[in-house]
Amino acid sequence: MDDPRRFYGLKNPESEKKRAVKDLERCIETINSYQHIINQPITDLANQDTLNYLHSIFEKYHGLLDRQDTKWWRFAPDPVRKALADLNIAVHRMESTRRNVPRIVCTWFGMPKDHVLDPGLMRRHGRLTTEWGGVYLNYAEIGKTLEDLATDNDRWIGDDAFNHSDTTARILT
Repeated sequence: MDDPRRFYGLKNPESEKKRAVKDLERCIETINSYQHIINQPITDLANQDTLNYLHSIFEKYHGLLDRQDTKWWRFAPDPVRKALADLNIAVHRMESTRRNVPRIVCTWFGMPKDHVLDPGLMRRHGRLTTEWGGVYLNYAEIGKTLEDLATDNDRWIGDDAFNHSDTTARILT
């Protein structure tokens, strides 16, 4: 696991929300001090439309996980790059405070993306619903899961943020 901060909702919701707000404000300040790219007025960091907007900034300027080739990313100093990457984590932390369901997100930066699950595994064990205690595999790199696309009414999402071949599978435990 490349980022142990991806444990969401394990503390009380109010302390999680305070942490998320603090992280979001720090990221926005750092990013905009380098180049003012977060242009929308930010009035409510818990508002889903605001979070969708901030996530779109992350997607646009960060680039794909294994192909960070945007001009902005190439020239941004390391602390600003880190703030942009942290923006993604803070957005998801804030989203988790509304759901009030603990979750752990495991990511493996730099792992090969050419290994796929046997399609029969999904047919035998897959579900289209999520349940507490389940283990979910998400093939999206930078972007939205099917569940998020269905629930958060994202008007900011870019064309590259979701690929029709992305799959979320549940492995029964």
